[in-house]
Amino acid sequence: MKIVIEFDTDNGSFEVDQYGEVDRILQQVGSYAYEYMLHPNYQLDRNNDKGHKIVDTNGNTIGKFKIKL
Repeated sequence: MKIVIEFDTDNGSFEVDQYGEVDRILQQVGSYAYEYMLHPNYQLDRNNDKGHKIVDTNGNTIGKFKIKL
């Protein structure tokens, strides 16, 4: 498995609590990987080459992540 995560930290959500925001993003990616790609009952997105957007706590798209199995 390969996980590629890219996001920009030049916005307001990282000014307040940068460690908390990064932690939230990593948990979001990990949960997505398990729930939609690895869990045997939910292997829905195994062939998605486009990636998925990462949204900050303010609702702004700040990056993307890709998971390849």
